[in-house]
Amino acid sequence: MFIISQTDLAGAFYSTTLDQILAFIPTVLSQFESGIKVLVMTLKCHETLNIEAFVSVLISEVGITLKFHSLLIFSRDYVDHGARNVWIRNTGPLGWLTQNVATFGNNPSKLDKQGCVSVHNQVAKTLNLQLHDLSKKLQGQYSDAIVTYIDIFSIKYVLIAKYSKYGFQQPIMACCGYRGPPLNYNSRVLPCFKF
Repeated sequence: MFIISQTDLAGAFYSTTLDQILAFIPTVLSQFESGIKVLVMTLKCHETLNIEAFVSVLISEVGITLKFHSLLIFSRDYVDHGARNVWIRNTGPLGWLTQNVATFGNNPSKLDKQGCVSVHNQVAKTLNLQLHDLSKKLQGQYSDAIVTYIDIFSIKYVLIAKYSKYGFQQPIMACCGYRGPPLNYNSRVLPCFKF
């Protein structure tokens, strides 16, 4: 299963503009597509080549550099254990992340009806639409594999919208933070870690 760029995109709001973040999405997807090519090359020739020859093939045929060596090892291990199917999980609602709501959600006009930071969720949706298209493209290119796109954004958004139905008292509150409701978040304390 591949999880796509939630941390990269959520963190980008702290140091870049919305336009820069949106312009970054194709780069993220291009890197992901390169990783899939590594995986597919692994599927095709992992039993016939040693790792040095395998790296040479990838550099010449796919344009992968040696910085992907750990991905190659991962991919090889993945395939050696019988992998032939890929789940591609989209990113969840970035505007739901407690840290983002605490930092960027002070103005109610910037929140959606569920209390999420609207622009953050729009970025997630933009990435997810392009990722879905890429998933369909990859399935067409690699008919010998099964590529399954998992829409985690919608699953999590339903949890937010219907939080009480699922036993939560607050829709957007850190479960292991500090400060109490409504967010249980303190930017000076790393939540969920005890030192």
